Amino acid sequence: MFIHNASAFLSAPLDVKALKEELKRHTDIYFRRVNKFVLLALIGAHRCARDQRIRPETAVYLATEHGNLGDTESVLFQIYRQHCLPMPYNFINTMANTASFYVAQGLNLNGRNLSVSSQNLSFERALELLKADMDLGAVQSALAGSVDEATASESRFQEKSGLAMDLVKQVDRSCWLHLKCEREGALGEVKTIRSFRGKRDGLNWLKANGREFIRPAVLSFGIAVGPEEREAWKKAVRPDGEFDYVRECGSLNATTACGVATFIGRRQAGHLIHVNKNFQDRYVILQVQCC
Repeated sequence: MFIHNASAFLSAPLDVKALKEELKRHTDIYFRRVNKFVLLALIGAHRCARDQRIRPETAVYLATEHGNLGDTESVLFQIYRQHCLPMPYNFINTMANTASFYVAQGLNLNGRNLSVSSQNLSFERALELLKADMDLGAVQSALAGSVDEATASESRFQEKSGLAMDLVKQVDRSCWLHLKCEREGALGEVKTIRSFRGKRDGLNWLKANGREFIRPAVLSFGIAVGPEEREAWKKAVRPDGEFDYVRECGSLNATTACGVATFIGRRQAGHLIHVNKNFQDRYVILQVQCC
């Protein structure tokens, strides 16, 4: 899979009005009654599609960790706190897959359209599905993105992370790649995406294949990979450097797509090896090479 463009939209939390103004910079199409999550998806996808020849049959693979947080929280509040039926608009917009529909509609695409969520590995799972479709010849080009809102609820954030909300930078995020089967004109290539049942299997694979990496090779990690684990991976890879995109983004909700899009956007020579895991200690190793 060859990467022909990459876009990373990261912003301090914005309201719907501000996001609509941002979207106007990228398209003249007016979208009625869309929510924050949909607007983020549209902004990221249109930024990635800019100056690209996007074929009508291009597929859309939208990954999200949390989906539409704002409307989901509103619906739950209406049901369980106000003890009433949710507003129809809020209820309909709890479906995160409407965002991928709007992306296809806005770019006049009629290819495959999937929304994927898999705890802490959503973007990796989307790329795995895309690779399978490309290997089968079912898809020739695709937009693959990762979209999430900043956490809306202070109590929900503190319950999940154990951190005070004012101590952690929150960002709205929409990061996308334009991928094709064709090498010509590509900025980079997804060389490998492999899943492992545990750390040992992943480390053994890296030790066996690390010599094949084109240098310089940099190593990056998902947010769930702790400091002690990182040292073990570094010993296996012996990288030329570490790309800490989570620290650069300044946010705990930065994901793999942020790292890959930023790495490709810098047009650096070499190889990115990204290690991520979920909370069941299932690991995914992603290799991206700049062309």
